[in-house]
Amino acid sequence: MDKTQLLAKMINDLESLKHPTYGYLFAGGKDFRWLFGRDSIITSLMLLNARIGNAPEIARNTLKILASLQGKRHNWKSEEQPGKILHEHREFEWQVSQIPFWEFPYYGTVDATPLFIILAHKYAAATDDWDFVEEIWPNLEAAAAWMKYYGDTDGDYFIECKSLNPRGIRNQCWKDHTPFCFEPEYPVNFVEVQGYAYLAYKFMSEMSAHFNGQWREYYQNAEAIRYNFNARFWDENVGAFALALDAKKKRINAATSSQGHLLFTGIINDPEKMNACAERLFQPDLCTPYGIRTLSDKEPCFGDYLYHLGSIWIMDNWMIYYGLKNFAYTHPFDRTKNFNGKIKARLLKESLLNTACLLSGAPELHASVNGTLKTTDTVAGWGTKPANHVQAWSAAAILDLLCEDLTEEERKRIVI
Repeated sequence: MDKTQLLAKMINDLESLKHPTYGYLFAGGKDFRWLFGRDSIITSLMLLNARIGNAPEIARNTLKILASLQGKRHNWKSEEQPGKILHEHREFEWQVSQIPFWEFPYYGTVDATPLFIILAHKYAAATDDWDFVEEIWPNLEAAAAWMKYYGDTDGDYFIECKSLNPRGIRNQCWKDHTPFCFEPEYPVNFVEVQGYAYLAYKFMSEMSAHFNGQWREYYQNAEAIRYNFNARFWDENVGAFALALDAKKKRINAATSSQGHLLFTGIINDPEKMNACAERLFQPDLCTPYGIRTLSDKEPCFGDYLYHLGSIWIMDNWMIYYGLKNFAYTHPFDRTKNFNGKIKARLLKESLLNTACLLSGAPELHASVNGTLKTTDTVAGWGTKPANHVQAWSAAAILDLLCEDLTEEERKRIVI
């Protein structure tokens, strides 16, 4: 499949996932054809970045539906809390009956709430539609309050993760099957979630300033989590950020793709640490000709096809790419410290587009086995799952990369 055909396929995939009434995008086909907070938000972020014709409309529809379903009470079975943004919502009885030990909307995620704030800011920056942001401002304030009073349970500014429902999702980040080789003591603090929280507080400060609100508290929260994060998550001996902190705030080290999301958020306060993060991702145990793996092949639980322990996700790689292409630094007194993420970003973009062309699409995940591109269509066993072939954030990521080579007029003609 060439890039022209690939572009048409991505548009068609995304069109097939659009809600006929409310205009947001489902997470994917098959088992994902309903509203997922995290997935719909990240897909909207990708489309805003691509600057296609109706990207603002899709982002607005996503914010509107999630605001309408935002948590208002305490419910252990659904894990609802005031201000929290949902993980998923199933509309029909046949969908709900598949997981009888949950209630819907189900709120078992700790990253959708800061991502909701991030999308609102990105929408405002892209459209200058501050009237709509003012309309959902109480929802944004409630989301920020959830981060402070419910997400951070011990006052260290980090977002903690521990399921309220004993049969709920245990790891409430995007790697929700498990990112760990050995299960830690919960609650845990996931590395990428702290980056999202920092950016959310930063954006709340900026949006609050626009409305002449109490921006200082949000700014202070952003700076506090940034300071604590760089002090607690960075491991000087390893030269990388930890995957998570356990219940005792002890670092859980593992070579994964997760720290790559930090480049997207800007939480890293040292260019040399940013460069070390980027360099680690491009070592051969993580980086393949088809993208960056979720887990290093040197880790004890690595498997080429394992869902979050070795496979390759286009969405994950897009987050890394987005951060890399905006990272460049030259030390004012030491010209040997000249870091430029754009070179690595270009290599990653070429890998992802080449992979999508070879696969004739953008599936949920794929694998690199001894340097050979593999699908996960026929895998079976613990930790594996056949890839969903129509996945919103995969299609939106590839669409965004393709749109970089289009003119502004060509982008605007693309409508989902």
